[in-house]
Amino acid sequence: MKKNNLSFLKNKTVINIYMVSIKEDNSLYDLSDTLILRLKDNSIIQIIIDYEISIYELSSIDNLIIIGDYDLKNIEVTLIELNQIQNDQIVYIHNYSQSAYHFGSKFLNINNEFIFGFCFGWDEIVLLNEKDFMLMLNSYEDKVEAIV
Repeated sequence: MKKNNLSFLKNKTVINIYMVSIKEDNSLYDLSDTLILRLKDNSIIQIIIDYEISIYELSSIDNLIIIGDYDLKNIEVTLIELNQIQNDQIVYIHNYSQSAYHFGSKFLNINNEFIFGFCFGWDEIVLLNEKDFMLMLNSYEDKVEAIV
């Protein structure tokens, strides 16, 4: 499976974003280090953050990469829809960093309109709407914006 970066999402049309929940030994765990994107062409993309952001195109949901100490043969995986996206193609990606820390990215359509945003921690990714993204962005001083 080839590892990609966020620019892999350019010119893609995301229609759904899901979080991953796993059940192991009657305990439920919501994985904060990954999100699943379903694209217009029905392909599946997984975003994982584990000190760095990695993007994988999955052949099926059965190929999910799960980080952690789980018995992968004895877990039940559920996708929980977080957001259904308008039929907008990602044309611009704005990445925000402070020093070497990439803390957020926003995804824009051809008209430079906000589609969705992500806030990145060292081992978590959070989906944000435009208002929450701007609040998060305003909380950082001396930030640098890079457009890809």
